[in-house]
Amino acid sequence: LAVTLLGATLGAVLAFLSSRYLLTEKVEKYSSKNKNFKAVMETIDENGWRAICMLRLSPVVPFSLQNFFYGLTKIKLSHYTFATLVGIIPGSSLYVYLGTTGAVLFEQKKTLSCANSVLRWSFVIIGLGATALVSRYISKRAGEKIENIKNEN
Repeated sequence: LAVTLLGATLGAVLAFLSSRYLLTEKVEKYSSKNKNFKAVMETIDENGWRAICMLRLSPVVPFSLQNFFYGLTKIKLSHYTFATLVGIIPGSSLYVYLGTTGAVLFEQKKTLSCANSVLRWSFVIIGLGATALVSRYISKRAGEKIENIKNEN
């Protein structure tokens, strides 16, 4: 999980910096046509890292596009980096959990007894269900907060 968070955050920061210093005109041209994007940009400018953190939790815009769009905002790089790191923890945790669980289950499939296999699969299903519910809840709450912020503007 630590490597995933570090890699995703570093990649996001590089895209942010590219947008801010190299691609500003192209990204602004694309983004100026989208009313929702304009509302999100204003929200970020007014609410800073909190807005980015919420948008990271809610899949309003694909992750890779968010990185470029945030480079157009007035947010400080340190605030952006912090919000990105915090905002991607739930989703990254889910992906790492799924990958690790799948690898363990398929690696040990041949050596497990039937009773042990049923118990292991039960824990996997319960864990996946709980993780999915928590992720869904967080995404829903973040989406509601984003809508409230947009409506205030």
